[in-house]
Amino acid sequence: MTQNEATIKEIKEIGLENGHIICDPEREQIELTIAKVIMSRYNIKTIREFDMMCFYQTGVFVKDENGTRINEILQDFIEMTLIPKKRGEDVIQVPYKSTIANKNNIINIIKAKTYVKLEEFDTKENRINVKNGHLHYFKDKGWSFFPHFEHDETPYLSLIQLPINYDPSAENLMMDQVIADIIGFNEVPFFYEMIAYILMPNLKYSKAFLLYGPPGHGKTTLLNILFQFIPGHLISQVELQNLSRRFQIANLMGKILNVFDDLPDGKLKRIYLFKRLVTNTQLEGEMKGIQGNVKWKSICKLVFSANRTPEVPEDVEDDFWRRWVLIQCYNDFKNDPDKSLKDRQWSESELSGLLNKVLEAWIRLENRNGFGDKWEDIDKVRQIWNLDHNPVSHFVAECCKIGAGEEVDYGEFFKHLNEFREKKGAKEISKQMMTRSLKKLNKEISDPVKVNQLANPHSSGKKFEGVDFTLAFKKEKELGKKDGEMSLDDVDWSK
Repeated sequence: MTQNEATIKEIKEIGLENGHIICDPEREQIELTIAKVIMSRYNIKTIREFDMMCFYQTGVFVKDENGTRINEILQDFIEMTLIPKKRGEDVIQVPYKSTIANKNNIINIIKAKTYVKLEEFDTKENRINVKNGHLHYFKDKGWSFFPHFEHDETPYLSLIQLPINYDPSAENLMMDQVIADIIGFNEVPFFYEMIAYILMPNLKYSKAFLLYGPPGHGKTTLLNILFQFIPGHLISQVELQNLSRRFQIANLMGKILNVFDDLPDGKLKRIYLFKRLVTNTQLEGEMKGIQGNVKWKSICKLVFSANRTPEVPEDVEDDFWRRWVLIQCYNDFKNDPDKSLKDRQWSESELSGLLNKVLEAWIRLENRNGFGDKWEDIDKVRQIWNLDHNPVSHFVAECCKIGAGEEVDYGEFFKHLNEFREKKGAKEISKQMMTRSLKKLNKEISDPVKVNQLANPHSSGKKFEGVDFTLAFKKEKELGKKDGEMSLDDVDWSK
């Protein structure tokens, strides 16, 4: 006999007749009887850390954030409760009238009998909960699908369910193209791997993600996809610098994703908790209204976006760089002239297609055991980050000179800038981004100026004033220097 069946049997012995709860105060406290009946009708778990009830609903336990549902249920059951009362020699059943104190007593009884720690939910390492069932990943045979049962007496303890149906035939062709337009065709599989990692109930790969690029280049569109794929109640939005502030870390409790859009360009401060949040599954912190620190198991991944990589303190440790994966959004988003895609509501079919791509990405991550060597190379991550704090600054510092009277061909500058970035492991940037970054770097540099191509047949038609290549850089290009040939330091430029 299950615990549920035993409870129902016990209630029937007390008296459950014609849709009424018949209580016997001499045998058992009325509030305890009502609590037992409610627990027999509903599968309830109470998260100990939040002191919050959750009701099972087709595959997932839904939090009763403000106690609205339990109070509605409680009122219904109180109205159907009868208690015996003597009238002369007769005993009649009269309606039970509850006080606020008695209602709170019933709620407290239910909580005490249904407490579960947060860490007991979503414990399976290779499971994804969706609207119509569970997907299980088996190393030897891939993904298997198991449908939900609406009335499951012993369901899997899960608070995480994607608002998506599994449909193995679904595709996301339009979404796929949009993502490719933003980050480049070759980077699309990696974006799906990021989402797969967000869904994993662990921090096994110890990575955070930064989406960056100029305004209007699709960062918000990518975040909009995440917000439709992952339920809002599983997402927190705390800025990177604020994660170290008092009470802020507790906002990540029970979440699988922390997203913050538009990080400031200024120097990052108060980032000492960053490594801990990315790598430690056991966290603790202060929570408003609760005395002392609260401890919990964390599976929350961090995703941020910015117009450019923020400035980082010089003394930051290597572990800071090791934790990042950088997603460069430098492709012009030409296919969305009215910017409507950033707010687009994707169809159920497209989201189901996205799920199929994420399932494939999960397998790639497991087989590769992470995001690949590129993002384990600390020097490479640091180099790309610093290159993209201003995408032209390192090129100008190493290869150019700035001043009145200097000028350089627009097309030649664009070509050599992106050759320089490619050698350093960074992505090509657009001409618009190049111009904006030059202007931000130094106000002496002009906007592109038109050139008379009849007088200058080899010109691209435009030039920058206030900047030019150094003599050494020009000589290097004239020599056609390749890797392994003599260094610029070996050349006597005075001859």
